[in-house]
Amino acid sequence: MSLFGLSQAAAWLEIENPSNGEVLIESVEVDSRKVQKGCLFVALPGERVDGHQYLPQAFASGAVAALVSRIPKNAKGLGPLLLVPDTLKGLQQLARQYRSGFSELQVLALTGSNGKTTTKEIAASILSRGGDLLYTQGNFNSDIGLPLTVFGIREHHRWALLEMGMNRPGEIAELVSIVQPDVALITNVGSAHVGLLGSLESLAKEKKDIFSGFQGHQRGIVWEDDPFKEYLIESINGSVTLYGEKSCEDFIASENLGLQGHLLHFNQGDVSFPLWGQYNLLNCLAAVALTKAVGIPFQVIKEGIEAVKPAFGRSEVLQGNITLVRDCYNANPDSMIPSLKALDELEFSGRKILVLADMGELGEAALEGHIEVLALVKSMDVQAVYLLGPFMSQAIDAADHRTQCFEEYDSLESALLREVRSGDLVWLKGSRAMALERLSQPLLNL
Repeated sequence: MSLFGLSQAAAWLEIENPSNGEVLIESVEVDSRKVQKGCLFVALPGERVDGHQYLPQAFASGAVAALVSRIPKNAKGLGPLLLVPDTLKGLQQLARQYRSGFSELQVLALTGSNGKTTTKEIAASILSRGGDLLYTQGNFNSDIGLPLTVFGIREHHRWALLEMGMNRPGEIAELVSIVQPDVALITNVGSAHVGLLGSLESLAKEKKDIFSGFQGHQRGIVWEDDPFKEYLIESINGSVTLYGEKSCEDFIASENLGLQGHLLHFNQGDVSFPLWGQYNLLNCLAAVALTKAVGIPFQVIKEGIEAVKPAFGRSEVLQGNITLVRDCYNANPDSMIPSLKALDELEFSGRKILVLADMGELGEAALEGHIEVLALVKSMDVQAVYLLGPFMSQAIDAADHRTQCFEEYDSLESALLREVRSGDLVWLKGSRAMALERLSQPLLNL
């Protein structure tokens, strides 16, 4: 099935059609290695490589056209080229126009400093039981990834559930202009990415842009205890719903089942939620608010929640001779501190061992954030603490005698494997760049 014709693409981009005959586009790709027959290849310039260098490979793999910002020498004799000033903006314009052709599609969008991916996965588990769903896969939540996701929309889809990340000012508003959400959720405003914007106030402004496309009939959802709640809900051109333990309609209470998750009590019945930790309870309630906003009934919500499995590196519980909690996809003080508190409150018969790595993108608040985390660790009932990274090393004075700090991964792994014994619980938490998941197999093979 074709997405659109080359003549249509040229019209959307307001340029001349580079082909005499009609060419049908079946897919859109920015990676020449993923190009297949019928593909439109988008040549994006990057810091290390320029997609224009790979035009011959893309056409050899089946591309029928390419979106370019210049005509390189290696393009001679290849297929039709759509020439635009900026290929990223061109990609986004094509996605914007393509999405606008699905007037019956309901788009649910979410952003936030913490919890958005887990919230998305819970919501996807619910929505997929109520109709055909397209939703963000992996980290395709950026100014490049989201447009590529949009090209996956088909007539049979009832909903599109789209996660929005943010790595620069203006990005959220840019993504909103492409997908035109009907329901939009901000999980929270916290310290993640604050180093990119300079302040929490600036970050809140960027997150609020998820409501910037509202025209009166759309619905926004905000956490009931967010420090920026009043600012986030002010002057929204649509209705606003709060989520949380006090605000979610029909929610009564929850029972903490430790690593087995929670038992949730609703007016309509009980729901077993398999993810552990108070922060995941909030993610679940955010997903409930999001899906209720598009009319999903309780029984479908219950089935979806009970089928949830943790995404990679997000509160995964892995069992071997030890219990491994792999929570190392991302980290900042706003995610690290609630996780540590949940671990401290967890009843466990064996020893608890922490492995904490640097938290990224905190800007000038980086050292302060690491000191705050280690100060909390001092009060916790754990047997050993292993730290990795330069910021953890700088903050080591906030730790105590149970703590060892390493600047190199290999030294950390060797020391940790000497310490851990059968029956222990080992908890991994750090930013993605620190790659603490490398410890998984060595620990589980003990």
